[in-house]
Amino acid sequence: MKDSFTHADKATYLANVLSVAKADGKDAREEALVFQAIAERIGAEQRHFMAARSLLGQGTYSLGYVHSRQRRLDNVHDMVMIALADGTIDAAESKPIESFAAQLQVSQADMDALVEGARKDLDRVLTRAGESTSRHPFDSPGAIEASPAPPPLPPLEPETPPEPPALETPSRPDPDEVEKEEPPEEITAIMAEAAGVEACIRAHDASDESDSYCFGAGSDSINTWGCRLAKMDWEIDAEWFELGAWRDDSTFEFDRDAILEKLHANLEAARICPHLREPYIEAAIKALPAIASIWGRWTHRRATVGTPGARPVTVNEYVHGVSVSVRRVVRGVDPIGRREAIKLIVRASKRSDTPAPVIELLAFEK
Repeated sequence: MKDSFTHADKATYLANVLSVAKADGKDAREEALVFQAIAERIGAEQRHFMAARSLLGQGTYSLGYVHSRQRRLDNVHDMVMIALADGTIDAAESKPIESFAAQLQVSQADMDALVEGARKDLDRVLTRAGESTSRHPFDSPGAIEASPAPPPLPPLEPETPPEPPALETPSRPDPDEVEKEEPPEEITAIMAEAAGVEACIRAHDASDESDSYCFGAGSDSINTWGCRLAKMDWEIDAEWFELGAWRDDSTFEFDRDAILEKLHANLEAARICPHLREPYIEAAIKALPAIASIWGRWTHRRATVGTPGARPVTVNEYVHGVSVSVRRVVRGVDPIGRREAIKLIVRASKRSDTPAPVIELLAFEK
């Protein structure tokens, strides 16, 4: 494809194909293989997969247009191909394609050519993946109707008058002898991640407190990043509280760069969420305290000897009312309560000029 095939076009193109694939409520392996082949051909990247899935998660989806007419026709071709992939075409798959083709003013002759090309390309994709192609239909209803399938081979005992011998079809490897190709784990993972983002978007939109939902309102958790999908809640044993180094036995210095890197990695799938507040996230990183002082709102996180990153420190503990110094192995810190989290959220909201959540809706100890 040319450079004019924009990122938005690729997302729309894939969303159209996916909407047809999901229309019948089935999740066929052949469809995943066809979708993979289409994505590779148009040069799709992970962000395009995620954007396409997000488009489908915004409610009732209507097929969208890419900018080039030729690519629109290519899109029809690929929608037909994925509709044929599972062996049956029902009205839920054919109707949107028919309507889309009618809007493009595709003639029946051109539609016949698109369907025939889609059949051949489907045959190649499934053969390459080691799938049998005999189960895939040659006919489809409505606007995607095309010429009938070739006649079957004549019977072993020819009738009178005898029929001319059938042309030999090109030999193909026996499907049982060809190792079948599975859809890549990356495709499966992207689909799963996108489904999680869609579910979160729907839950946000259904929430009565949408401004506070992303911070954890209505749950037992609270996060300071304004996105539940960050998976970096403000809680005891959260991994991100280990990102840093001990300055001395009672002062832990946070590694903001490492925390931001982990945050960006965790939020990669959520980049297409319309509720993600990137300016707020940057402000929250800056609002994070540079250090955590023990015996303030922080405590040592215990670890065992030999744990990577752990170190021994001297701490004061009270035994029967007497203060004694003991050696402990620690790694990172744990917060005491959530007051520091609330302060961080308020500061970051002001700095980024974004709506602050309703603090009373967030579960925390005062």
